[in-house]
Amino acid sequence: MTSLERAMAVIRGQIPDRVPTDLHNFLMASRMAGIPLSKCLQSGELMAESHLVAWRHFGHDMILVENGTTAVAQAMGSGIIFTDDQAPRVIDPVLKSLDDIDKLRIPDPERDFPLPEVLKAISILRQELGDKVFIMEGGPGPDGACGSDKGARAVLPRSRRVRGSRDHREPA
Repeated sequence: MTSLERAMAVIRGQIPDRVPTDLHNFLMASRMAGIPLSKCLQSGELMAESHLVAWRHFGHDMILVENGTTAVAQAMGSGIIFTDDQAPRVIDPVLKSLDDIDKLRIPDPERDFPLPEVLKAISILRQELGDKVFIMEGGPGPDGACGSDKGARAVLPRSRRVRGSRDHREPA
């Protein structure tokens, strides 16, 4: 079986020739490729390049393309800091209190940065690798993005107004 066939067999509930492998590796991939993390995670071209370096080295069956759990939070309006030594993090959450809930909007993955860069990376990887490997996006849904800061974790579980936001999750 090819890597793609192996992953698709599992998705279809079939038994593959072996367990498919995936590396949740965007941080490691950046380092392996020698690309500063702060630049890699904001550029589709550099994200794709780093994943290609890791895939050529390890030959895993699935490539999980993401640029951190803060991507959707940033696309929804949160301020994010990118450094070269750790995953990005929220420094100015869009949701500071329950009163801010109406500020939330569903981000457009083709327009709201950094999501277009993730899509660009996926497109480049698909062009480079064709059907050799299963490629997927790995970012959180809107409720995960709202939980990217400590304040939201305290607010979200307590509000019926917020529970409706969870109904907007869609597959990547």
